[in-house]
Amino acid sequence: MSAAAATIDVSALYALHGDWLRNWLRQHTRCSYRAADLVQDTFCRVMERMGR
Repeated sequence: MSAAAATIDVSALYALHGDWLRNWLRQHTRCSYRAADLVQDTFCRVMERMGR
C-alpha cells in the first residue's frame, strides 16, 4: 500500500469513527479535553503502525 493510500484510509477511518470515539471517550473520562487527546493518540498510533 502506498503512503498516499494509507493517508486516505486513515482519513476515512477518522471521518467515519472519530466523532463516535470522542463522544464515547468523553462519556467514560468525563473530560472533553482528555477524550480529544486520546482520539488523537489513537489515530497517531494507527498511522505509526501503517508505516506513516
